[in-house]
Amino acid sequence: MAVFRKLTLAAVVALAGGCVSQDPRFFACNRWVDRNMNQRIEPNEFEGRGSFMFRSSEDVTFVAHIVQPPGTRIGWQLRAPDGTIRGEGEGVQQEQDTVYRKAYSGRELIRTGGSGLWTVDWFVNGTLVGSSRAQVVR
Repeated sequence: MAVFRKLTLAAVVALAGGCVSQDPRFFACNRWVDRNMNQRIEPNEFEGRGSFMFRSSEDVTFVAHIVQPPGTRIGWQLRAPDGTIRGEGEGVQQEQDTVYRKAYSGRELIRTGGSGLWTVDWFVNGTLVGSSRAQVVR
């Protein structure tokens, strides 16, 4: 007798070879908008959160929510669909609980590396801890 389990959309896409992150700390969206003007990032302030596919006319923001002690090294690498690194950087965690954002226009991404799956890999003290992904199409 076969056993069937209910799968989430992310699990189905992952099984089918897609790349939807199941870790809610790492995601892509269109942008962050400080709706209440308190200069603090809050979960309901990300426009387009939950999207995976973005058009060239849209903004694409890669997001990571990292909880680490102040002084921890936080790094990132932007990878084009062909796997080449198109940007990278490193900084130092200032507060225990921090949300990092890397924002681009879809046109900029396609112009520099083509359409397809773009990824920002996030690192803590040089160790990969998660990835934010977006499929960018013309």
